[in-house]
Parts: sequence; structure tokens; C-alpha cells
Amino acid sequence: MNRWYLFLLSLSQLLVFENLSWAQDEKIYRQLVSGEILTNLETLQPPAAYEFKAPYYAFDLNGDQLEEYLSYEIRDGIPYFQLFNQNKTLLLEGKLSPTGAHAKPYRFRIVDLSQKFRVVIIYFNEGETTAYGYHQFSRLYFLSIDDKKLNQAKIVKGPQIFQEKEIHREQYFRRQYGVNIVDFNQDGIKEISVSYHGHERIYKYLGLGKWEIY
Repeated sequence: MNRWYLFLLSLSQLLVFENLSWAQDEKIYRQLVSGEILTNLETLQPPAAYEFKAPYYAFDLNGDQLEEYLSYEIRDGIPYFQLFNQNKTLLLEGKLSPTGAHAKPYRFRIVDLSQKFRVVIIYFNEGETTAYGYHQFSRLYFLSIDDKKLNQAKIVKGPQIFQEKEIHREQYFRRQYGVNIVDFNQDGIKEISVSYHGHERIYKYLGLGKWEIY
């Protein structure tokens, strides 16, 4: 008698547990279908962490006798170049591509390619890696400004100009490219030349943020 009673009690508990589990599964299924779970997950995502904000660097970029500003910001380890007008309103933001730690811009160089075209050459340290020995690279980015119109400025990724790597224990190989501004074809628009030991690449600006490479 006692055994039969214990058997019926266990069976009833199992049925209750299964009903509760089925009800819970049904609730989760309904939440998935309605998007409620996804919505809740999205609200739990933390905002991007602002790790570093560089100072504002003042330049008269369009010749109006007012200072505009260049800067950069690092968010979640990714550097972003920024262009601001005289009121420090953001006009353009461009993502820079790091290859390792401590990546950041380290120089801004303003060049007039012609009376119509101005370029800001951004010297960017792509970062350091140590997984397979020490490596460090630098690269150029080109910010082009046509007809002094800052709100139409464009930024593009340019060539590498520096490489350093460890070839043996505490022995390093370094390659530093020269960067020169020359009007090679005498058409009134200067080109950007990047060269190293007789090897040269020439970047010619065509306008509207477009470049040709020779």
C-alpha cells in the first residue's frame, strides 16, 4: 500500500514538473517570436566606452581667417579622425584601421595641391604587435577639401610609410618612406610622392575625394 502511494505521489510530481517546464518553454517561445527577448538584450548592451579624446588642433583650413579644428577619438580601442568647424561642430568622422596596440595619429600636415584643392595628410601610427616578434607600422590618410568646402571633405586610406620589425633578438629592421609634394606633369596640380630606395608611388588627386595611383 505504501509503495503504491509513493509511486502515485512521484508520478503526480513529475507531471506537475513537466507542465511547468512546458509552460516556461511556451513563454520563452512567445517572447522570441514577439522579439521581446531581443529587445531586452539590446537595452542591456552598454554604450561604447570613450577611452580617450585628443585635444582640438586649430588650423584655418578654408582660408576664411577662422580656425577650424582637427582631432581624434579612441572608442573601444578604435581611433576615429574628426574634423570640426569653427564652432566645434563635427563635420566629418573617419574610422582609422589599427593593426596593434597604441595606434593613433601623430601628425597633421596641410598641403595645397592647387588653388582649388587642399589636402590634410594624416600620419597614423597603426600600432604595435608582438605575437610573432615586434612589428610596428605607420600609414598615411588623405583628407581632401575641394573649393574650401569643409562640409564636403573626404577621407581615404593611403600607403604605409614606416615599418619596424625585430629580425633577431634585439636587432631591428626599419623602413622609412619619404613623402614629397611635386607637380610631376606640370599641370598645376601637385602630386604626393611616397618613395623608398628608388621605389616610388605617386598619388594624384582628381577631385571629389578620388585619387589615382601610379
